[in-house]
Amino acid sequence: MKSTDSLSRDLKLNRHDAFYRFLPAFTAIAWITLAGCDNSFPGRPANVSRKTKPPLTVNAVEVQRVDSTTETVTYFGSLEPNRQAYLGFGTGGNIDSMPAIGDRFAQDDQIASLKLTEVEQQRSTLEQNIEAATSSQQNALVESLQAELAQINASIAAGQITAPFDCAIAETFAFDGGLVEGKKRAVKVVELGQPNVQISLPRRVARWINPQGSYTFVIGAVAKQGQLLRRGVTEDPVGNTEMWFTLVDVEGIEAAFGSTVECRFNISNESSGYWVPVAALNRSGRGIWSVMVIVPFEDAEQGLGTVQNKIVQVQQIDDQRVLVIGPIAPGELVVAEGRHRIVAGQTVGINAVNPESSVARNPEIEP
Repeated sequence: MKSTDSLSRDLKLNRHDAFYRFLPAFTAIAWITLAGCDNSFPGRPANVSRKTKPPLTVNAVEVQRVDSTTETVTYFGSLEPNRQAYLGFGTGGNIDSMPAIGDRFAQDDQIASLKLTEVEQQRSTLEQNIEAATSSQQNALVESLQAELAQINASIAAGQITAPFDCAIAETFAFDGGLVEGKKRAVKVVELGQPNVQISLPRRVARWINPQGSYTFVIGAVAKQGQLLRRGVTEDPVGNTEMWFTLVDVEGIEAAFGSTVECRFNISNESSGYWVPVAALNRSGRGIWSVMVIVPFEDAEQGLGTVQNKIVQVQQIDDQRVLVIGPIAPGELVVAEGRHRIVAGQTVGINAVNPESSVARNPEIEP
């Protein structure tokens, strides 16, 4: 009988022999497994195919230098009547009738009157006496009575207020039955037709306004054209000129006098530079702006170029574009849209647009 140590040694030898007996089989299985993973066998080259993604396409504006520009500035004025007047009675007395604020009258209509019962009776009596004296051919008496009647008519006219033009009542300073003094203001009237726009403009803007120009005024949601009517002869406050504009057409305006009016003026500006879309600007630091410029490859047919970053200075801002100066040359392509997707030194596809345009075409959809 074998000892315990001898049995253990025989078992180890048997396991060692078994490992080397099945080693070729294990090796073949390993090769088959690896071949299934990378689809290739030793000695056979791998068939690798890669798809190259095309460069990003961005919109570009071909910029041109301008030596002067037109700037649109906006100021606010007020809608005012063309004419207004304070009216009163020529003589004192008790008021017989007084209009209400907002009442409207045509030219020469009676607005208000005093109680003149006795004077009107005197006029009626005089008219009868003149008729009788005329019938009896008392010429001297007729002339005397007519002179007295003229005085009576003047007294009656002094007790009435008539409209000097088509107007509306803006204010009243007396009431029905009240006692008023002669030649004291009783009502304020404003003209209804051809309202004006009154505005105070700074000197740099006022000097460009001329009577032949047409300017835009927005009242509520209605835009109207107007022309210069008159300008003030003094500056109040200093540096500002008071101006009045008449509106060519008032149809559709329902605003009351005193309403705010938005006034837009186009003035010449001697600033020079290059117009670029607002979207082309990028904040490069505190107070520093930049644009992306595309340098096309020598082979123009490829429609490709390299992006460069250039620092610029803002000169003027419009609604959709900005006037900038900097190391830009006429004819260069400035990235108008899509600059957030690119960095300096990157290759991009170019969509150039008309040099006069400040807004680029919509970029192509990327795959």
